Amino acid sequence: MKQVATAHGSETPPTSTAIVSCSAACPMCGLVGTQYRLNPRQFWHTHRDVDLQPSGYQFRAGAQGVHPPLLAMWHCTGCRFTAESADFQAPLKGVLIRLDSVASWVKEAASTEAAFRVTLEKLGEGIQLASLNFYQAMKLHLLALRIWDFIGSRVKQDYLTQAKYSMLLAWLYRDMGTVDGARPQTAAQLDRLIAELRGVWPALPATEEAALRQAIGYYEASLAITTFSKDPMNEVSALQRIGRIQIKLAEWGRARENLRRSTMQARAAATEIRQQLAVRGNQAGRVEVTGSAREELVDRERRLLAFVDDEQRLSDLIREQQA
Repeated sequence: MKQVATAHGSETPPTSTAIVSCSAACPMCGLVGTQYRLNPRQFWHTHRDVDLQPSGYQFRAGAQGVHPPLLAMWHCTGCRFTAESADFQAPLKGVLIRLDSVASWVKEAASTEAAFRVTLEKLGEGIQLASLNFYQAMKLHLLALRIWDFIGSRVKQDYLTQAKYSMLLAWLYRDMGTVDGARPQTAAQLDRLIAELRGVWPALPATEEAALRQAIGYYEASLAITTFSKDPMNEVSALQRIGRIQIKLAEWGRARENLRRSTMQARAAATEIRQQLAVRGNQAGRVEVTGSAREELVDRERRLLAFVDDEQRLSDLIREQQA
């Protein structure tokens, strides 16, 4: 595989190759290793499921036969740290805790907590990043979730990362039933692995449904954090994502309630923005918003109203499913 120099090390040319490799240092232990990703210029998706899973992948010549989610994770072969490429390169972005502190927690737990150590060892065994198959990708998704679940239990500032990894795992479980050859090649090995891990990771989500329900729990935990929920955009988004998952689980009543709450919050926040934008000069102690701040408010209003439009479509979908 031909490579060229980049800011991250050496990387394959971006327009000529389906799978791109680059060297990257692990943010936890510093070990430099080769990571792989599918060239975003070589594929795209044409559909999203109700819970926002991308599907209907289309490929340029040379990229066919690669299932994009299999290359979602970067993985350190040293300390086993695993994450999506963006999280691998900039973990805990926006979280008010030093990265070296988190790295020391992970290192200590891997040394002193037997259950955590065994989980990392079993999930990290046999990973061949240059030739991942479906089973290895499942192991990496489980490994990422377990590591970020541990980090989240210490940081307690951001549950959205755990929610994201729960969703990615749920989608890969779902793909086992839709990607040709995935289930017969993966199911038996995966079942044995899950059975082995039950004693050291009791909360392991072993099915798509379990992973979806875990994601709901993490979104709900995020809503309980004051610094998160004080931003209406965060609350609106989390509530709608919960509603979307509940539609997928056919929990119509709960889905309707969370979508209703999301819409109420979105409309109230959009109304507040319109009132801010209507101020001219200095009126009753309120100052006119101008320049880039005004542009940001206009964009926030647009996004909030998009959530309202989405809620209408999702409510229509619920009615169709119940008909």
